[in-house]
Amino acid sequence: MSQPHLDEILDDIEAIEFGRTKDKVAVLQSRAQRHPVGSEARSSYLTVLGDHLQMTGRYDEARSAFEEVLESGHRSFLHPLASLLDLDLETGQLEAADRLLADLLALSRAGQLDAGDHHAIGESLEIHGRETTAQRWFTIPLRDVDPEDLDALDIGCLHGRFRVRRVLDLPLDAYDRASVEIKEIYALERD
Repeated sequence: MSQPHLDEILDDIEAIEFGRTKDKVAVLQSRAQRHPVGSEARSSYLTVLGDHLQMTGRYDEARSAFEEVLESGHRSFLHPLASLLDLDLETGQLEAADRLLADLLALSRAGQLDAGDHHAIGESLEIHGRETTAQRWFTIPLRDVDPEDLDALDIGCLHGRFRVRRVLDLPLDAYDRASVEIKEIYALERD
């Protein structure tokens, strides 16, 4: 029997996420179990399953799912260390979270994280009251981009950075002004 193409897996996950599936955890577990341990398909289901387990307070199961994804070497949506960081912050495992942040920073410096990873890490830090560190993570993918090149800026990181800088009561800078300008453009397009 041939394995489904990753696009089919991602389409299935999207249908589960945005469809009328009542017990998403059970469906995601069932789908993950259909695929061999270490496969990209299984890791994709486990990534989303871990998020749902975390949302329902099933932290040990969420950790197991994220750790299995980490061991597989696959990453469909987000680097699994970013998922584990969010879990550690949510469960108050602050020393473990700090160790993960150091590991993630090394990965970032090695060019192994994308803007989506930086955004997710920044949001996790923001949600858990670490605005100064969140600002750093939101800024990393923006550093080498001209703030006047609105199309080249990562919107998630740009707006996240804007939010935490308001909490930190920092003055507007060129990136903050770009965030405001993009929001104004979107508002005009909606009208």
